[in-house]
Amino acid sequence: MSTNNSTILEFFTKFPNQPFEFVIVTDINIKEHPNYYKAIFKNIKTNKFHAQLIAPEMMRYKYKVGHIYTNGEHVGQNKTLLKSEFRVNENDNINLVRLSSVVSEAEAKNIIDYKEVSKYWF
Repeated sequence: MSTNNSTILEFFTKFPNQPFEFVIVTDINIKEHPNYYKAIFKNIKTNKFHAQLIAPEMMRYKYKVGHIYTNGEHVGQNKTLLKSEFRVNENDNINLVRLSSVVSEAEAKNIIDYKEVSKYWF
């Protein structure tokens, strides 16, 4: 078993013969494994979601969002997924404003919990 797919295969061995849908890919988890993504799998039988580390290479050739896997093997695909796209209007000029002109220092303390950040922006 290669190191690239060992974590994902260990995940599927915890839940033998249970179908999981690959729902979404979230952020890179740099602390535990460099260059690993967090994949969210939904257990179709229990409707519970599980986060699992996955290597980018594994998503390139084996695991795809919207597909269903049992014991780590592809068994189907969710045909009801919707996809969409939107365009960002790049022609609008955005005027930058000073943070302190929009948010008071007291309000910022409720939003930002870092003293250094608060001092820097104000």
